[in-house]
Amino acid sequence: MSEKLTRLPRMRWVADPSSYAPLDTCACGGTSDPELDVEGHLDELREIGPDTYKTRVAEARDSGEIIGVSVLDQRKLADEEPFLSAAYLALSLINQPYRGMRMPDGVTRIGTFLLCDTLLQIEEMWGPPMPMVWSLVHQENRACRNVLARHDFWPVRGKPRTDEKPYVLYTREQGLSATHGFSQHIVDMVRNAAID
Repeated sequence: MSEKLTRLPRMRWVADPSSYAPLDTCACGGTSDPELDVEGHLDELREIGPDTYKTRVAEARDSGEIIGVSVLDQRKLADEEPFLSAAYLALSLINQPYRGMRMPDGVTRIGTFLLCDTLLQIEEMWGPPMPMVWSLVHQENRACRNVLARHDFWPVRGKPRTDEKPYVLYTREQGLSATHGFSQHIVDMVRNAAID
């Protein structure tokens, strides 16, 4: 059985990620292309500034250490409906000390918890109805691809991925409830953890 969190995290928005010191040490902790890719994107997003992307963190209630980060934006996918009002999940990262851990129930993965929280935030900010949600995922990031696929994100088929273009586009249908595909238990955990 995997190690688990002792308490639900504290969820909050970070107004200015460039000056939020805990993000300085937030990392996947590995050396694979997808891990380095996510860490590089986090650094880039912090430099872009808070006016473009919204950064949400899950913090350990006792230490304040970052458990995970989600970064999102309202960004159209194409110049026609339903793509105009799409929401973009730019990044999801689980901090190295918490990778492989479960939520306090001992079953729910942290990545599933973070995705549910992110979708609820998107619905609150840009819905209802829920906009289309899309994300680009490194083809070798199997964990991220699996969690998206389990929660109604589907890969858009196209040209085979290459070393120069290693990303797979995933989309979630417009109008699909934020909680669709998540058990009530997971939704309740997210709502009990979200304090702002």
